[in-house]
Amino acid sequence: MRYIMKILRSNLMLLVVLLGSVWLFSKESLAQPCMSKEMRAEKVAFLTNFLELTPNESQMFWPLYNEMFEKRRNIHRQLKRNYRKIEELSDNTPEMELSALSDSILGLMENENKLLRQYNKQFVEIIGQKKSLQLYLAERNYRVYLMKKYRKGCGFKGQHRGGH
Repeated sequence: MRYIMKILRSNLMLLVVLLGSVWLFSKESLAQPCMSKEMRAEKVAFLTNFLELTPNESQMFWPLYNEMFEKRRNIHRQLKRNYRKIEELSDNTPEMELSALSDSILGLMENENKLLRQYNKQFVEIIGQKKSLQLYLAERNYRVYLMKKYRKGCGFKGQHRGGH
């Protein structure tokens, strides 16, 4: 009987993850438009399984996570623009401009740190301290998983390798 309950619980969790993915990604203003639907669904499933989120936790966690992801992505875009400016520096660039660029980069890094602290507090309220900590590991593991998958040539549909 326990075995049957365990199977039912696993199937219920999978159903909740799949339905949650469909619901999350059917919204028009997705937090991750640069990712394919397949990648977003895979990320949701990966993080949900890694964190062992309950259906209730998932329902509250994912909208908050997507909100944070979008804000973080905006910071990373600004950082990327600043990094391009560094690449374009000349030997004649005035010290004042260099200092302003440095301040901008450090300010963006501080903003990201504040953002992570702010959302971490909210994640702790929803999924607890342990799962909030595990989220950082889960995100790292997901990036490693994607890089390995990409290197093996098992990329996602609609995605292609740049440069060639």
